[in-house]
Amino acid sequence: MAFRGLKETTKDIDLIVSSGDDLGQLQVVLLELGYDSVREPDEAYEELGAQRILENDDGCRIDVFNQ
Repeated sequence: MAFRGLKETTKDIDLIVSSGDDLGQLQVVLLELGYDSVREPDEAYEELGAQRILENDDGCRIDVFNQ
């Protein structure tokens, strides 16, 4: 996100997928690895293209964006 000039800093891992199929496959894998969907993206995140926000028990958060 920083390389694209969309966010200056981030405290989490931002992943970008290129299709709905990729999003679904990534979500399945992350759920199997112990991540849970913690909340729906708010308006600011939706404007950036956020599709999912997942977090594991250790507090590691992954924000998944579609392009």
